[in-house]
Amino acid sequence: MINKSQIYKHGNYQYKNFILLSKEEKEMIWMWRNHNNVRKWMYNSELIPWENHLKFIASLKQRTDCYYWLVYKNEQPYGVVNITDIDEEKRIAEIGLYRNPSLQDNGGGLDFYFTYFDFLFFSTGFEILKAGMSPYNSIAILLNSFLGFKYTAVKADSKGNLFYEAICTKKDIEKEWETKNNLRAMLKYLKSSSFAEWKKER
Repeated sequence: MINKSQIYKHGNYQYKNFILLSKEEKEMIWMWRNHNNVRKWMYNSELIPWENHLKFIASLKQRTDCYYWLVYKNEQPYGVVNITDIDEEKRIAEIGLYRNPSLQDNGGGLDFYFTYFDFLFFSTGFEILKAGMSPYNSIAILLNSFLGFKYTAVKADSKGNLFYEAICTKKDIEKEWETKNNLRAMLKYLKSSSFAEWKKER
């Protein structure tokens, strides 16, 4: 069971629930979310008004179908992660995440993704994670596929925008999970037939 009032620590990261954020933190993530390099990959790519942002955060206090966290890495504001469409009985959730736009070119994406999935699988007890990815978001596709997500379908949102639907199960990945947070292994995977086949299937 996730405790909204707890700041979770996992490796070098801290996960602070949105309901605990200060006004300054709320404004910071609002600016991140409206940054073009973030919102262009969202299901809803429109600019979010400040008032709507505050109302959404306030609504999270009563909701149990989704959780949102501001992520700090070594005390530095690093990104935002969330889980939605939660099935508590089957321990299934859909993930979402993005990094601080000013840090997106610093090469820390693999560690950010790996640690978040590790947190969900091995600290909060989820068994299955789902993801939706824009076919143009090549970095997310590479990271998710390397970490064990399997392609399941191509779907369209309400505006007709296509996205890949993918799934990752704890059972499938846990045997080799500890070897995954390795940049050299990811680069090797990028050149492998496995990734070539993953792309070909699209």
